[in-house]
Amino acid sequence: MLLGLAAACLALGVPSTSAAVADPGSTQQIVVTAPSYASSSGTLTAYQFTGGVWHSVYGPVSAELGVHGLSDNRSEGDGTTPTGTYGIQSTMYGLADAVPNARYAYHHLVCGDWWSGVRDATYNTFQHIECGQTMDNSEALWQQTTAYQHFAVIDFNTNPTVIGKGSAIFLHDATASGVTAGCVAVAPSALDAVLSWLDPAQNPVIRIGTRAQVGPPTPLAGPPPAPPKPARPAAVTAATPRPATTVAARPRPTLAPTTSTSTSTTTEPTTTTTAAPATVAIRALPASTDSGRTAPATVAAAVLLLGAAFAVFVAGRQHH
Repeated sequence: MLLGLAAACLALGVPSTSAAVADPGSTQQIVVTAPSYASSSGTLTAYQFTGGVWHSVYGPVSAELGVHGLSDNRSEGDGTTPTGTYGIQSTMYGLADAVPNARYAYHHLVCGDWWSGVRDATYNTFQHIECGQTMDNSEALWQQTTAYQHFAVIDFNTNPTVIGKGSAIFLHDATASGVTAGCVAVAPSALDAVLSWLDPAQNPVIRIGTRAQVGPPTPLAGPPPAPPKPARPAAVTAATPRPATTVAARPRPTLAPTTSTSTSTTTEPTTTTTAAPATVAIRALPASTDSGRTAPATVAAAVLLLGAAFAVFVAGRQHH
């Protein structure tokens, strides 16, 4: 035994095989993988078989493994987690009052609850004895207040049970130590999610090994296909030239006409102004004539006409 580890799973192992194959009748799998045999941590992922394929339903989440990693051939006290494929026993245990899964029997741990490592007919089984008594080479379950709030029993070294091959291999709560003595441990929230999902009618199994040994079950459902892209209208698909923008010409300002009389022609000098950009030079218009005045040219013409009429009148008078 590796006493003192927070996840005190007994490691009374002798050689075992990792060549176990998942039960073809199982429709629930817990897959635990590590980068290598020496790894004391890995990941846990839960898979459900529906519709002819396997679906990932939880994880991957971090998992704590044996302090000395994985082993295909465990030996007593080596601190390794056994590789292989195993079932889940029909009773769950824990110090917590809450039942983790109503589909399983649940035993609330109390003083005197042990997992036997005694080399007799009780080996690798749950045993309750009078509180205050002890069992040699066995684990006092109620004393693991952090690791065993809830746990499920991994069906390792059962049917038949070989004395000395190993016992007390559980799926339980992770601890601050970051390792176990041979169990698989995950965070309490992850553990409760996985335990509540398990269904004994679906013959769930747990598969443990390196990434090279153990992978997702097959056939595995792929990610959902991407939705088809909507077809583009034909008018948008073809490149259509944009129509040229027509800018209407701004009307030019109208210059005032030059004023002329019968006696004189006056041309105003043209003033050339250099316009600033975007500024149109506009010719100054002549000042308006006051309506109450008579222009000098008009007065002179009137005098000439009066003079001519007067001369004609005088000439007529002389003729008579």
